[in-house]
Amino acid sequence: MQDADYYIDLIKHQANKPTSVKPVKKILNQEITQSSLFLAEELGIKYIYKISDPKTALHTLMLSQLLLKNGITVPDSKIFIVSGQYFEKYEILDGTPASSMLAYNLLSHNEICKLLRQAFTVDKKISEINTDSIKFKSELNLWDRRKHHHKKRYGKMIANAYYLPNKKRMTRGHVALHHFDLNPSNILLDDKNNISAILDLDSLAICNEYSVLLQTSLFWPNIPINEIAEIYQSVFNYDIDMEYLNKLKKFQQTKDKIKNKFKKALTRC
Repeated sequence: MQDADYYIDLIKHQANKPTSVKPVKKILNQEITQSSLFLAEELGIKYIYKISDPKTALHTLMLSQLLLKNGITVPDSKIFIVSGQYFEKYEILDGTPASSMLAYNLLSHNEICKLLRQAFTVDKKISEINTDSIKFKSELNLWDRRKHHHKKRYGKMIANAYYLPNKKRMTRGHVALHHFDLNPSNILLDDKNNISAILDLDSLAICNEYSVLLQTSLFWPNIPINEIAEIYQSVFNYDIDMEYLNKLKKFQQTKDKIKNKFKKALTRC
């Protein structure tokens, strides 16, 4: 397998000659249907392939190498290109998704809190990584990515309306590189229910602790946000403004209601 620099150069070269991104009909004898993910086996080793684009593939590759270098277990991402179509490729890691354990109520409240503590411990290690060496660092800013997302989904007016409040909220407190989406489906567990790996490197972003806590609270609904924040405080060893966090939570809930109404209005048009 060639090293990361080779793939980075290849991506840069092909990105300068953009092609229309279209799923190929078949690759490695695997049909690609509706999903952007599919499974392939090479020499007895199972790999996941994910349909991607040059920018996302480059980010995932660079972050994968950076985290592995710092002793954080994540998928070792590689790039596979067919007819101008980019694929992220990584070997399947051993482990059980935490989401499966939660779906069948196999974890107690204390065990869930233990998992959150472990997840935040991994995130603390990520936050201590020096991001100066990351190319295209500005594209990792969560407030900029949110603006792009809103613009794509809801239009320029909505994107601009959310941009300044998002930027102000995400630049308060301790700003660093974080795994922004520590939801149970992105966490693999070993046979003792300890975290063995973290998935979804697309969700690494530069933001603050309040952004991480708000996102985390969406996917661990049985744990109150104040309890999640207390676990976070004990791991990171700095104070969380609980009053400010709860105001943000209420704002988030109001914003979600507005977005849902906006979606329904669009579908009726």
